Amino acid sequence: MSYGYRLNIEDIYLKSADEHWEMAKKEMVEVRDEDPISAETIKFRAPTSSEGISSSVQAIVGWAISLEAFVNLAWNMSVAEKMPSSNLNNKLMRQLSTIEKLKEILRQSEVELENKYWLSELKSLFELRNKLVHFKSTVEYVGFSFAPEFMKDFEEKRMEKYRDSLACAVREIGLVVEVQTDFIEGNYNVVYYDE
Repeated sequence: MSYGYRLNIEDIYLKSADEHWEMAKKEMVEVRDEDPISAETIKFRAPTSSEGISSSVQAIVGWAISLEAFVNLAWNMSVAEKMPSSNLNNKLMRQLSTIEKLKEILRQSEVELENKYWLSELKSLFELRNKLVHFKSTVEYVGFSFAPEFMKDFEEKRMEKYRDSLACAVREIGLVVEVQTDFIEGNYNVVYYDE
């Protein structure tokens, strides 16, 4: 007798990211910024404490890894099955970004992409993740009336859009690939077993 199993990396990272997001939200405070052209005061909520900033970084990275793992699972369950094996081994196919794979999965299922507002949010999420993971910044100097760029990156409303967009993408893919998506609602399973 045998059984199959798979680590649900998407569940593991989403759970961790969501926990960090909850911690980050507790550290949100009103931040004052100034428009560099009009000098108009801008206010937004963002973390300023080490705990809040660290938790925001963990949330961003975790959300991106979770989506990447889920898209790769969906890719292997859908698009990969429909493609000739010569395409699967093609170097270009292996180099597709997560967003490109996501779009291709939806295209293969004839889903219209034009009205998917969450695609641009997810692109921004991955750009921020890459900025954080492949960190190359040196010291940034800003005027006293300006908020540091990282505070703008972790602005509460922006972070909420990232999480909402992640949920929209997972639900949409789940519908077309018929893969379980209950982890997006907080029903996490670390390991999947099949007999």
